Amino acid sequence: MSNLEDWWESIWDALVAKVIAMTDFDSDTVFYGEKFPPMKFPSAFVCPSITESQPATMHESFWNPTFEIGVVTEDADTKAGKKLAFKLCFKIARTLLLDRHLGDLLQNMECSVITPNWRGLDTGLEQHWVAITVVCQRKK
Repeated sequence: MSNLEDWWESIWDALVAKVIAMTDFDSDTVFYGEKFPPMKFPSAFVCPSITESQPATMHESFWNPTFEIGVVTEDADTKAGKKLAFKLCFKIARTLLLDRHLGDLLQNMECSVITPNWRGLDTGLEQHWVAITVVCQRKK
């Protein structure tokens, strides 16, 4: 198995590629990390979050990196904009869960939380943010 840093980066690359491959997004609307302000809508931002480890043996740990995928839409009608952002997050979750091993990178992947008002970015903007949290588990 590759070292931890390369493995982590491979997961990030694979998540970005999966979202770009969806018909709702393309390489101009999916970003590594945050990019403000987005120029095209809808846009998705694949952002690393916390990485936790659990002891496996005296000399080994199991690593569980988490990524957040923020989705932003633009619509003057709050309900329509928010509804579209939620639908896109659910669609991302379905797409990712079709390949829980992310090729052969992971033991398992779980889309654990879909939340509105991602990082407080919804406040005061005519943009509608929703995010999905993706928890990955390194192969044993």
